[in-house]
Amino acid sequence: MRVIVFTGVCAIALLSFGFFGASPASADDPATPSGSNGSTVSPAPAAGTPNPVAITAPTTGTFFGNNSVTVSGSADSGSTVVVSASPGGSSCTAVTTTTTPTTDNPNPPGSWSCKLDSLPNGSAIELTASQAVGGATSTGPITINVLGPPTLDGPGSFVTPGIVSGGAFTGATVTVLVNGSGGKGCTTVAVNSYWSCSLSAPSGGPYTVTAQQSKSDIGGPSDQSAAQRVTVDKTRPAAPVVTFPKAGSRVLHQPITFSGTGEAMSFLNVYVDTIPVCGGSSNAAGVWTCTASGIADGVHAIQAIQADLAGNYSDPSAPIRVYFGQKATVASSAPPVTPTSPPPTPPAPQPTPSVPTQPFVPGSGGTPPTLHEALTNWGTPTLFGSFLPTVADTVSHGSWVRGPLLAIAFILLVALPLRMLATTFRGRFHRPRTRLTGRNQVIPRTDDTATRHPWLVGVVPLAAASGFILVSVGFNGEVRFVRLLVAVGAGLAILNVLCVAVVTRATSHAVRVSGRLKFLPMMLVAAAVSAILSRSTGLEPPVVAGVLIGVGFAGIIPARHRAIVNLAEVGSITVLAVLAWFAHSALGTVDGFWLTFSSETLATVCLAGLGSALILMLPVATLPGRVILEWSPVAWLVAIAVVATLTSVIVLGGSGTPFPVAGSLLVAGGFAALSLAAWSWVRFVEPAVDL
Repeated sequence: MRVIVFTGVCAIALLSFGFFGASPASADDPATPSGSNGSTVSPAPAAGTPNPVAITAPTTGTFFGNNSVTVSGSADSGSTVVVSASPGGSSCTAVTTTTTPTTDNPNPPGSWSCKLDSLPNGSAIELTASQAVGGATSTGPITINVLGPPTLDGPGSFVTPGIVSGGAFTGATVTVLVNGSGGKGCTTVAVNSYWSCSLSAPSGGPYTVTAQQSKSDIGGPSDQSAAQRVTVDKTRPAAPVVTFPKAGSRVLHQPITFSGTGEAMSFLNVYVDTIPVCGGSSNAAGVWTCTASGIADGVHAIQAIQADLAGNYSDPSAPIRVYFGQKATVASSAPPVTPTSPPPTPPAPQPTPSVPTQPFVPGSGGTPPTLHEALTNWGTPTLFGSFLPTVADTVSHGSWVRGPLLAIAFILLVALPLRMLATTFRGRFHRPRTRLTGRNQVIPRTDDTATRHPWLVGVVPLAAASGFILVSVGFNGEVRFVRLLVAVGAGLAILNVLCVAVVTRATSHAVRVSGRLKFLPMMLVAAAVSAILSRSTGLEPPVVAGVLIGVGFAGIIPARHRAIVNLAEVGSITVLAVLAWFAHSALGTVDGFWLTFSSETLATVCLAGLGSALILMLPVATLPGRVILEWSPVAWLVAIAVVATLTSVIVLGGSGTPFPVAGSLLVAGGFAALSLAAWSWVRFVEPAVDL
């Protein structure tokens, strides 16, 4: 038994020695085990050591025209790979595949890819990949060249004179493409990361514009930038027109609102003696306004320059001379310097007319003219009519909004109370009459009295009314005021002959009634009062009257026929006044005898026509307004509303001394209150007192 156990132990020992060949390692070479035959055995790799990571795409030296690059490669299956770029610090992370390749996923196990965004532009951009499985391993960097697309300034769609700009890599050559081609584009080099160039495309569009860049030491071209829709406008706009204030006018109050016309949706600057004072935008109709203040007293040259949506600048407008302040003096006799337009398209030099010597204004404190000037200035303009607004002025100043309101106030506070007052005191006051042929003489009615000397009766009041209008604007011993007196007389003659004599005769014939022309003393009194008030208040344009004759009918003529003739009279005066207003606006700035004479005549027809029509529509005495009111209150209300509105619009739109709206309303309100009090006394109080 002991023999058997011993034999087994020996057998096991021998087997162990024979199979493993193991023996204790020697102290001299512990790392090299020995076998039974004395040979050495190399150790196997430690368990868990990862395979190295590798970048398979892109390859070194590849150019990319975009700042985003997809990197792919291989590593251990199931490991995490981090790719980083230098410079720039951009990085991305990917996990390697673990599945066997299939038709849908042909990538072998251990493959990976990820996308690097926001890579910087430049050459030799280093890409490094690393993984961490049992110990970090990485692959050596590869280098690529990157030059992304440039930027193109713009909101997506815009108008330009041809200039486009944007950002790019400094030193890179930028090529701008129009509709995908460079034929109508432009080429430039970026400086300090900025570029700009002018398209060769003609005016028109919109064009689809993109940009790309390239650089010799990096490569290119890059991908195209985001597209912009660009409309090219290389045509400079025409010079704007300053319609307010008018040339030769006087500005007494500030701030002043300049206005005019130009290209629609443009921007304008107004210059006073080459100094910009305000700016504004024109609307879709081309009308613009801007307000300025602080302009020194004196004579100044007013000009404007406009820029369209593309940034093209116009030439300066023609300078106009305007007087500022009550006692304006000539600032300089030298011609004004034309204001220069800002880049990029400076206007071509334009000859600038010189500023003429300021005409002497009576009562202004200025230097009076010499005797020679006073006797020879037939063609020098006066201020009469210079403050008459144009239609555009009345629109820009909002006169068509305030005018109807002022007309309603006139009807309620003046016209109707005046009628109430006339009705209240009817028969209470009698004019004294001198009877030379006996007390039994029958006194004929006024309407039936024939005019014995029509020319004499017409010429004398006409001359008197012309003198009153001359007083309203002021005059002195210069011969130009003789011309003004003749022009005013001509305007009043046109109103009285054409609108009263001719129209009333034709209308009377049409309705088959007979009437006689007669002198209206009340209208001459109204002409004198209105002229004095305009002169004393300095109102510009002045409120004047000049229609001095009317048509009278016998009492047996039906009211309807008389009212129709009177309506035709007032209507023709109003229409002729409005036509004269349009013609005066179209004539514009004038110089010389005949043009100035025509302008002053048209101003007389306009101002005296509307003023007279307004007075004639008052429903008192023998004025047409009373006849029309008695026949048809509706017709009277419509007619007086139209006349009062037109008169208010012109008075409120003037460029001179503004119409005293507040003071006029206070006076009219006081008159209406007194009229109502008088009517109430006669209607209610006086009967009680008599009892």
